[in-house]
Amino acid sequence: MARHGLHFGVMVLSVLAVSPAWAQQGQRMADPVSFYFPGYDTNGDGKLDRQEWNRRGNFDLLDSNHDSGIDRDEFALIYGRLGQGRDPVSSPAPSAAMDDSVKADQVDIEAIGKGAFCIVARRGKCSDATQMATDNGLMPTGTGPVFPAGANCPGIDETFAESYEDKTGQGAHGGIDIPVEAGTPILAVADGTVVAVITNEFQARGLNMVLRHSPQDSGLPFWTYSEYAHLKTAPELVVGQRVSKGQIIAVTGNTGVKPNSKSAESKRRPAIHYAIYYSETPRFAVMGNYAIPEKPHWMDPVALYRNQAPYDSQSLLALPDAEKDVAVPVMMVDGSFSSPDAKRIWPYACRPLGQ
Repeated sequence: MARHGLHFGVMVLSVLAVSPAWAQQGQRMADPVSFYFPGYDTNGDGKLDRQEWNRRGNFDLLDSNHDSGIDRDEFALIYGRLGQGRDPVSSPAPSAAMDDSVKADQVDIEAIGKGAFCIVARRGKCSDATQMATDNGLMPTGTGPVFPAGANCPGIDETFAESYEDKTGQGAHGGIDIPVEAGTPILAVADGTVVAVITNEFQARGLNMVLRHSPQDSGLPFWTYSEYAHLKTAPELVVGQRVSKGQIIAVTGNTGVKPNSKSAESKRRPAIHYAIYYSETPRFAVMGNYAIPEKPHWMDPVALYRNQAPYDSQSLLALPDAEKDVAVPVMMVDGSFSSPDAKRIWPYACRPLGQ
């Protein structure tokens, strides 16, 4: 298969002024360690134990002094990509193949019900939109990624359904955030079809795109939608275009503004906001800046990599602690896969440890 090279590497952070009311938001880009670390260090002892880390990935790798805790300097490594250097990423070449079913499956929002919009967007003409989202899966599950031995992979800083009340005054986080350097290639997490390309960067998720994965694409018993937000530039893909697992579909940025604002001042540190929805049907609508599946459910993106049910958040939450660690298949920067038969991978390439 034809391949092409793009770059992958360390994050470069810069200071960006914000309005006084949102000065703390500016720390996410100017000093994300000071923004995040105190909130995670719930007992105030200056390091994060495994419980405080909450399965964000790479605990043992970050705990370089092996004292069973991640201190501020070790925590800072997630914003330095656990090492230096820029790596070329080999990826399947884009395909010109189109999926004609998208035309038939995209319907007006009235056909699937405006309640679906309230579940995904958590606003609209639904007084109980937040509760609707919670009832349909937007709740913490306690799951976390475990990357293959010998792989250096970007981990999570903001977890699924993490409360934003203290940080932004908003509700639950509708996905996971994975910080990397601006311009880092983003990979399609499975074979799929582009169903939305949102080019309005003056909204909360900025430039973003959504892929739809059929049961045949993902190996899961439902239709899955993967969303990639805060992109640096608008993707060059078009609605209906097919993509392959591991294909570079966009590059990481920090586009997007705080809700209900037209100011670009509230930009955050470069990271992907990665969200997953699922539905029993292939129908969907595009309304405003959202792709809305029919009868949508939120999924913790980490749960996408489970090899068996459950996938719904309530059942995941009820799992014993030993089942909360999820082995995540990945693509390496050379284009090889840690589990060649796996249909679903992490949205960033990993490099070998020590390189």
